[in-house]
Amino acid sequence: MDETEIEQLKQDFYRFSQLHSWYKHLPVTPVQFIFYKKQGQQLTHRYELLEQDQTKKYWHFERLYDEVHIQELVDANIKLYIAHFGSFLRGIEKDTGYTWGFTIMPNCNPSKYAYLKTLFPEFSSKIDLLEEYDNNISNPILSDQEYENTLNILFTKVQDIYLNNVLELKPYLDNKL
Repeated sequence: MDETEIEQLKQDFYRFSQLHSWYKHLPVTPVQFIFYKKQGQQLTHRYELLEQDQTKKYWHFERLYDEVHIQELVDANIKLYIAHFGSFLRGIEKDTGYTWGFTIMPNCNPSKYAYLKTLFPEFSSKIDLLEEYDNNISNPILSDQEYENTLNILFTKVQDIYLNNVLELKPYLDNKL
């Protein structure tokens, strides 16, 4: 893959991470996705009828759970790759720098703090402060700015893990059980 194709893959990954708000239903521990090139940009969600750009091929990402659909892609000779994403996929809002997804994750993912500590033990004390902040909003230990700065660091690190997973370009059929 040349540098232009890698840059397109990165852009499509970041675009995908910002689509709709379905990511909040993912578990904290990453699950398997497939991704592949297809004509037109990926839809925000399956019910959207209009695509953004039909003029060229873009990378599309889908959660791996529909074996019939996957077989259709394989039968059409579309090369599939796998990656793993969890509920931190949303990352940081590019326009505002706000970690919007983190605030709506607790109901679906109460173990998010423990998971972050396993990924980044060096941030364990900061993660404890995030949890305290979320549980005690009336008398927080962190300022709002410290809270956001810490989330930005952690979300960036997790999203870097996800992006590096994508850039490995692991073929789906080579990894199928």
